[in-house]
Amino acid sequence: MMIDKLAGTLLYYDAEVDVEVVQNDVVVLPGGLQIQLQKGTKVKLPFIIAKELEAKGSVKYDEGKLLDLSAVRKQTWIEEKSEGLSSLDDNFYLKLKIYFYLLKRKAASGDTAAQGMLEKTRIAFLDLLRLRLTKIVRLAASHPEISREFMESMTKEEQILYTSLCKSINEWTQSMKMFVMEDQHV
Repeated sequence: MMIDKLAGTLLYYDAEVDVEVVQNDVVVLPGGLQIQLQKGTKVKLPFIIAKELEAKGSVKYDEGKLLDLSAVRKQTWIEEKSEGLSSLDDNFYLKLKIYFYLLKRKAASGDTAAQGMLEKTRIAFLDLLRLRLTKIVRLAASHPEISREFMESMTKEEQILYTSLCKSINEWTQSMKMFVMEDQHV
């Protein structure tokens, strides 16, 4: 729920996604710059604009540039083998979200292969998420002071979690110190 709320804000403002233009259109970028989109071309657009254009049918996401089951499994394997957090593309979860969106749409239209792929990818994603969450919680608990060094290997979404955990742990630690060590009548 936390990331869902932030997704509509500036969280993905600088995220770009690859799309294929399926119908000619004109895009007005922030700052007023207009771009002509020609049918059949492949371009990289800010996610917020690509999402609107995809909804109205002007573009489709370039599936070849998204993550897929093998990419998630590979990342899970890397995560299992490394002690620390491995680096992920900063837009890893966004690309995976778009992939899930496309798979769900195919599955809803009766594509049984997409239904199977959706379930396999869901399981692989949850495995990866569990591994990374465990490492982030361990980092925050053992070093509750926010560290840029630790955050370098985290995605934006993970950085939000990490800073929130560090803040909560620090507040709790301070309150426990005050509770136990203050000179108050018991």
